[in-house]
Amino acid sequence: MRGSSALQGTLMDFKDIAAEAFGLAPDAVTDAHIAVIQSIADKTAPVEKDIHAPTLDLGAAKIAEVEDKLQAEITDLKRQMAEAKRPGVDEEEAHKDAQAMARTKHLPDILTAVHDEDLQEPEIKAFRKQWDKLHLLSVAMGSVRTGPVPVRRLSYWKQIEARYPEFANAINKAVDTATATGGAEWAPTLYSSDLQQEVYNKCVVAPLFPRVPAPRHSWVLPFQPTGGTVYLAGEATTDAAADYTSTTPTSRNSTITSKKLIGRIPWSEEFDEDSVIAAEPLFRTHLVRLMAEHIDSAIMNGDTTATHMDTGKSYTSTSAEAAWDGLRDLAMHTLTSCSTSLATFSGDTVMGLTALMEDKFVDDPGSMVIFTPTKIRGKWFTMIDNATNKNPVYQRSTPMGDEVVRTGAFMDFYGTPVVSTFTLWSNVNASGIYDGSTKTKSAIICVHRDSFLLTDRKELSLIGYDQPLKGLRNLIANWRGSFNCLQPSTVNYAAYGYNISTA
Repeated sequence: MRGSSALQGTLMDFKDIAAEAFGLAPDAVTDAHIAVIQSIADKTAPVEKDIHAPTLDLGAAKIAEVEDKLQAEITDLKRQMAEAKRPGVDEEEAHKDAQAMARTKHLPDILTAVHDEDLQEPEIKAFRKQWDKLHLLSVAMGSVRTGPVPVRRLSYWKQIEARYPEFANAINKAVDTATATGGAEWAPTLYSSDLQQEVYNKCVVAPLFPRVPAPRHSWVLPFQPTGGTVYLAGEATTDAAADYTSTTPTSRNSTITSKKLIGRIPWSEEFDEDSVIAAEPLFRTHLVRLMAEHIDSAIMNGDTTATHMDTGKSYTSTSAEAAWDGLRDLAMHTLTSCSTSLATFSGDTVMGLTALMEDKFVDDPGSMVIFTPTKIRGKWFTMIDNATNKNPVYQRSTPMGDEVVRTGAFMDFYGTPVVSTFTLWSNVNASGIYDGSTKTKSAIICVHRDSFLLTDRKELSLIGYDQPLKGLRNLIANWRGSFNCLQPSTVNYAAYGYNISTA
């Protein structure tokens, strides 16, 4: 106990000495200060046989040396803290990037982080945002002759290295380490999957259909969602029981071929890199809206015949609406008995339109969707049951069905969501065709969603070329995908109602 008391006394002596040496109040002395005094004591004090009577003689020169050393360490620490908080550095974002880059050491890892839409962690999305901006800058500042500008030649790259050091390190690791200068010439070639998803989120028509990534440009889907029989099976009473009766579902192959949609956007050559950076959010928003509108229009109004059905439109073989056969064309021309006049727009006539479809589809109204022109939404709110009784049709203002169906729906018609879209026009003729002359009618279309398949190659990317004699640069945005009907023409998967008065 005496030793313990003496040791406590020694520590108290060290604390008093430390307080005096460092000019601190006794309560402000920490273990670190005492450790410094202890270290000096161990080196300077004579060896004592009696631990209960320690001697410690710190000269003024030694105290000054300790103070100078401690002050130097404090100054260096303050410098490091100031450097860490220098303008342009976001510590939280840098930390997120560090987490994201911990798993992206080589090119395949980076491409996975950029293009795998299943990876939705906040740090990965922050990584993709910077990737997309670099992609736009690389292309916008390059040309067909010179190609994209390597990221290390962009002035914006200096900001990337300062604000996102782990991002920059990962990009450096993305190149072939066997090539000494490989990293200097690297440029991203594709937008991330986030931008592709933004396009679909902006769409109204496209999200209502099943969507899968296309494994390649052209591939065969050996499946048809019809056919097959289920049989009653008896209990097996012997080991020689007969095999279960087999069934053969429809096995018609569907060839899925991706189509490319192109949008060319000119830039003035006076735009420097800083201007492009400032305009990047505007360009991104415009690009997303442009692609979304044309994908929706191609799904609704597509027609692959030499002369488009809508003769009043300026569609040609290079229009997005020539990519595939859309919903209107399929209902009017591929299916033989799935279109009808709705000159009287009432509950019973719309019910009659849906009755043109397969009974099993009508039995599951949530599997269908009714598209209507935006400008005639009011007709749905004032709909009567029929022209004789004139009782109102009470429709739900909250759409039914799953979350995908809810996109764009403003009500439902006896369980079927009603979605308005400007791609279904309100200025067609009495036959439901846009002829450019008679523009007083509109039309609606009801479709079975699961009878269609939307695919994409996730290649929403940019190509740049310059026109020096015109003082222009051009950005070409392109997307590749497809929209296919999986049903044979013997299955009524869509119904078109025309001759609806727009007024």
